[in-house]
Amino acid sequence: MKYLGFLRSFRTKSNLIKRFFKIINRYGFNSTQLKKNITQFIFDCNNFGICPTFPVTAQVLKRHSDFFMQFDPEQAEFAVHGYYHQDYTRISNPKKKEQLQQALDVFRNLNIPVTGFRFPYLRVDEISLYNVAELSFEYDSSFVYWWDIFDIIPAGSEDIIQKMKYQYEPRQPEMSPILPERISTLIEIPVSIPDDDILVDRLGILDNDIIFTIWKAILDQTIERGEIFVLQLHPERYHLLRKALLKLLGYIYKKKEEIWATPLREIASWWKRREEIQVSCIFTGKNRIRIQIKRPRELNYQFYNYESEKNVKFVLNRSSNLLQEEFEIKMPCLPLIGVGEKTTPSFRELLKNAGFVIEEEMRSREDFCLFFDEDPDMDSPYQWLRQFTMSLNIPLLKFNVWPGNFKCAFAVTGDIDALSTQDFFSRIYDH
Repeated sequence: MKYLGFLRSFRTKSNLIKRFFKIINRYGFNSTQLKKNITQFIFDCNNFGICPTFPVTAQVLKRHSDFFMQFDPEQAEFAVHGYYHQDYTRISNPKKKEQLQQALDVFRNLNIPVTGFRFPYLRVDEISLYNVAELSFEYDSSFVYWWDIFDIIPAGSEDIIQKMKYQYEPRQPEMSPILPERISTLIEIPVSIPDDDILVDRLGILDNDIIFTIWKAILDQTIERGEIFVLQLHPERYHLLRKALLKLLGYIYKKKEEIWATPLREIASWWKRREEIQVSCIFTGKNRIRIQIKRPRELNYQFYNYESEKNVKFVLNRSSNLLQEEFEIKMPCLPLIGVGEKTTPSFRELLKNAGFVIEEEMRSREDFCLFFDEDPDMDSPYQWLRQFTMSLNIPLLKFNVWPGNFKCAFAVTGDIDALSTQDFFSRIYDH
C-alpha cells in the first residue's frame, strides 16, 4: 500500500502508533469536529481582514461539497491539493496527469473558483510541476524554506529534524530570497516551515506562547528582508494552536501598513502584474536621459542615489490599467543594470525579482551605470543581493517588490485532506 510505504520512509514505528491515536482523537468518526475547526479558522482570519487559503484534496471536496460550497471566495480561497492525498512524485506520469485533471474537474463541476495548487506532503518534482502548468493553474505553492530560528527543541529531536529535512528537501533562507518565482506559466509561491505538523506532532511543542514566538520571529525577519511568509496550519490542529494564531493575527493587524496579508491567489496575480513593467531609456543629449515607464498603479519605485529634480508627466492608460509616465533626468549613464550574454537566467531573475531593471539588448556597456559581463561570485544569492543593495553608491532605478508601501507579504494556509477518520484512512488503499 503506497501510503503506508510513504509513512515508513519518514516515520518511526512508535511515531506511527502515536499518530494513529491522534488521528482518531482529532478527526472523530464523523466530520463535525473538523468542520467546526475550519469554520472557526475562517471566521478568526476574516475578523482580522484576512482571507485564508485552503488547498483541498478533490476526493474530500466531492464527499463534503455542501460544506465547502457555503463559503464565499472572499471568506476563503480553496486550492487543489491533488485528487487523492498521495506523493505525486511516486506515481507514473500518465496516472499523475489523469488524477490532476480529475481533481480540477471536481472543483469546476462544483463551480468553486480555483487558480492554485499545492502538492500533498509539499513533495514536488519537475514533471509534476509542468503537469500542473499544463492545466492552466496560475500558481503552485509547494516549494519549502526551512527556518532554523527556534532554540526550544526537546532533547533528542535532532534525528526527527533531519528526517523532516530529508522529507521536504527544503531551501535555506540564508541562501536564497524567499519570493515567488515564475516556472513555465506558473507562479511558485514558497511555504515556510517548520509548520504545525513538525512543531506539534514531531517536536511535541504545545505551548501557544512558544509557537507564537516562533511564528513572530519568522514574520519579523520577513519584514526586515522584504519577502513573503506563507504560514502552514492544518485545520485538524487549529483547536490546539488557535491562541497562537490569534496572537499573530493581532500582531499583523497592528502592522497592517507594512504587511500585505492576502490569499495566495492575490500574491500570484500581483507577481504576474509586476511582469508588466516596461522601461525605456534614451539619451536626448549630453548627460540627459528621457525615461518612459509603464507600471501597475500600485507599484511604486525609487531612484537610488539620485536627488536631482524630475519633470514627470503622467498618462493613465485605462484600457490596460497601467500608469504611464515620462520624465527627463540629468545623468551621464542609464540607471539600469546591463547584463551580458554570459549571465545566467537565474542571476537575471534574482535582480528582476528584487525590483531592478535589467537590459539584455546590445548597447555599449559604457552606457550603463552598472554592467555585468557574467554572474558575480556568490556562495549565497541572498547574501550577495543584500550586500549589493546596501552598498549601492550609483544611481539605479528600483521597483518595490510589493504593492503600495507594503514591506512584505503574508498568507495563512492550511491543507485539508480529510474531514473524518474515514476520510483519512481512505488514503491507505492504492489509487
